[in-house]
Amino acid sequence: MTKKKENEIPSALPSGFWERARSANHRALMLDYDGTLAPFHVSRMQARPSDETIKILTEILNSGHTRVILISGRPTQQVRILLDDMNVEIFGAHGFERSTVDGALTRQEITEEETAGLEAAKNAASSVGLEEFLELKPASIAVHVRGLDPEKSLEVEELSWNIYTPIAEKYDLECRAFNGGVEIRSRRYHKGTAVDTLLSESSPDVFAVYLGDDDTDEDAFKAISGRGIGVKVGGDASDTAAQGHLKTQEDVVTFLHRWHDTITRQRTKFTVSRRKSRLVVISNRLPALEKESQGARRKPIGGLATALEAALSQSEAGGLWMGWSGKTLKKRRAPVIQDAPEGNLRFLGLDLTPREYEAYYNGFCNNTIWPLFHTFPTLAKMSGWQLEVYRSVNSMFANQLIPQLQENDLVWAHDYHLMLLGDELRRAGWSGRLGFFLHIPFPALDTLAILPEFMTFLHAMQEFDLIGFQTRSYLDNYVHACERALGSVWDGHVLRTGDKYQRVGAYPIGIDVNRFLPASSAPSVSPSKKTLRDSFGGREIIIGVDRLDYTKGMPERILAFEMLLKTNPKLCKKISFMQISSPSRTQVPEYIEQKQRMDSLVGRINGEMGEHDWEPIRYLYRTYSQDKLTGFYRDSRVGLVTPLRDGMNLVAKEYIAAQNPDNPGTLVLSRFAGAAEELDEAVIVNPYLPEDTAQGIALALEMSLEERIERHQSMLKKISKQTVNKWASDFLFDLQSI
Repeated sequence: MTKKKENEIPSALPSGFWERARSANHRALMLDYDGTLAPFHVSRMQARPSDETIKILTEILNSGHTRVILISGRPTQQVRILLDDMNVEIFGAHGFERSTVDGALTRQEITEEETAGLEAAKNAASSVGLEEFLELKPASIAVHVRGLDPEKSLEVEELSWNIYTPIAEKYDLECRAFNGGVEIRSRRYHKGTAVDTLLSESSPDVFAVYLGDDDTDEDAFKAISGRGIGVKVGGDASDTAAQGHLKTQEDVVTFLHRWHDTITRQRTKFTVSRRKSRLVVISNRLPALEKESQGARRKPIGGLATALEAALSQSEAGGLWMGWSGKTLKKRRAPVIQDAPEGNLRFLGLDLTPREYEAYYNGFCNNTIWPLFHTFPTLAKMSGWQLEVYRSVNSMFANQLIPQLQENDLVWAHDYHLMLLGDELRRAGWSGRLGFFLHIPFPALDTLAILPEFMTFLHAMQEFDLIGFQTRSYLDNYVHACERALGSVWDGHVLRTGDKYQRVGAYPIGIDVNRFLPASSAPSVSPSKKTLRDSFGGREIIIGVDRLDYTKGMPERILAFEMLLKTNPKLCKKISFMQISSPSRTQVPEYIEQKQRMDSLVGRINGEMGEHDWEPIRYLYRTYSQDKLTGFYRDSRVGLVTPLRDGMNLVAKEYIAAQNPDNPGTLVLSRFAGAAEELDEAVIVNPYLPEDTAQGIALALEMSLEERIERHQSMLKKISKQTVNKWASDFLFDLQSI
């Protein structure tokens, strides 16, 4: 057998798998025997691994970088004989037996009832002529059918199952099918209990992986879920608790080669430090530094700011957050450093000059990068001078940060305002770990190329050790741009450009679900809830909540609602649409024009279609508190989230979290929102087509309660797992590992 190249493994492994294997401080590789390491054989004692499998397994054992454990349904001694007494740990008989590296054997206990049941099973099988197919094990009896013709195989399996089932029920045993027969065994011992034992003995930061091929391995896949990675070998990858899949046993050998090569390969860019690390966050804007009347610092309101502050506060060596202070002064002051009242956390506030505010913030950030990355190239203003100011502000951030940095800091920069910061920090002498997360979309290469000096941006972004995107689609756009423009090479996890190695991943941001759940927020919003219902006269409410921005697709949404009413006149006076638009960038011409267009559309439709006792659209140009919005979400039959392009859109997740689980509303979601990659149970629409959005709203209004509950439960489960805190911890785990 010839070893395959790394990129030829026909497998599906979770994102970041190989980087986690490489960077882990501790590793445990758990392997099934038959069907995983060794091919099946009619004669059980002839089922041996290939010479190449033995060779690479021995190399891994001898290297010392991985704890290797075999977990088999066979008795332990059989496995050791077949491996020629290889010095490896073995769990046999589905975890009932355990053999250490030196061969010492221990067994669990079996009850008198279980012993009686197995004896009854053996006698029953012998009485119907199955004795020749039996294998007696320490805590089970297997009937093997491998090698029989298909008809005889089915006959023996069915007969075995029928005689074993009542015995299992009587003696508290269990019957299980496996690849090649049927087994009756103690239900207290299985491969999952072996995995539980191993994990309980291991370091909390162990990277644990289990490879197995049949139904008996599903117990192990379930046991390792959430604590490691299960990998199914062969068979159907869709019906398993495993998170990964290898198609064949040949791929297992290739997997073992890559495991060994990945861990032993030396890369100077990637070294794991065991010293305590301080977290340093850089963003365009700091959370509020002003003090309330009582003297305490005002706490951040947004979920992102809350999560970042929590991560900073929990950093082992303290935290530092640097960003624009929010002040614009003709003469810049020295950076303002402020300590948080609780915890080891500091804030470093930088001022901008009027020139920088206009050219960097209002100019290149919001009039060039923002429209271009949201795929609105005709709205992007191109200015070489504004680019230079953008570059100078990134340089200023770097120069102000460098004196504050400590040797083992983790530095995490955020968003499109600071895309050149990595390059500026490297120029200023920072050689430590450096991460970057882009909260907005990353465009396709033909759109990116419109950006002045776009190659400069790609080269600068290479200086980050880890780059995160909201979705796989944005990650793919970035990787493709680097491959085409810079000649980078991508292995699915690490991007190599010349001698630079960069980890790239998708880290979808979430929300703090508990802040929106009915049980936690209902008391504070019940008055608003009643007022909202009363004000709409009991009609079904469709709600949209957005910052007033042309990327949000609000005029298109209004036109879609108009089309819904015109094509479904029976809905008139039965539904109403409430659009909340928070003021944004009120001095920018494009945003002034957007507000004027909204005012005009809403006025025209209400004037043409409204009645004395019914207003089709209620348009509210203001900002509401989170508690009020939560009540509005819960009281609305349809959540309409239809941006023309959005990095994620957390309103979609907030709407789901806020719903009454017994009578939830339905989310209508743009396919161009990052959230659509996760929330595919929503009604997905194309916001550029008013008729498609109108049909989506109609479908949502007609949806049965049963279907609404089913969709809501599925989406709530997803957003409850992928919270804003998990987003931060996942990114920082990967950055810490570099």
